[in-house]
Amino acid sequence: MQCAQCESAAVETEWLEDPTFKVKVPVRRCRDCAFSYTDQAAEAVRTKAQGKCRMPTDDEFAAYVHENLELPPEKVRHADLARFSDSLYKSECPFCLGLLLMHRDRTTFALLRKDRCTLCARAVEYTDDSVNGEPFA
Repeated sequence: MQCAQCESAAVETEWLEDPTFKVKVPVRRCRDCAFSYTDQAAEAVRTKAQGKCRMPTDDEFAAYVHENLELPPEKVRHADLARFSDSLYKSECPFCLGLLLMHRDRTTFALLRKDRCTLCARAVEYTDDSVNGEPFA
């Protein structure tokens, strides 16, 4: 990725709250020239949050998901997330309209702290001590 102003490759991504849409969007910042900007990945998030009929293009969505795959897990409290339907373990992703499906260890069946959104691929790490009385692995 190159800076939109100076074309340097020293670009960092930070997820910041968009006050208009109440959703976190990727904001690019160049370490060389300090220019901050948003691109098609942020626009894809805003468009989805707006509920517009226009869905992001495949390229916009691919750029958004690709960025999310490389980000470190965001620390969240499972207890603070909105539940999906009536499930105790399925939550709405705090970054998009996708779902977080709590996973279990295949051997011990203990809950796993790390999760990933089914839509935006954003990684999360639960900081709770337990969920519904069940401890994490």
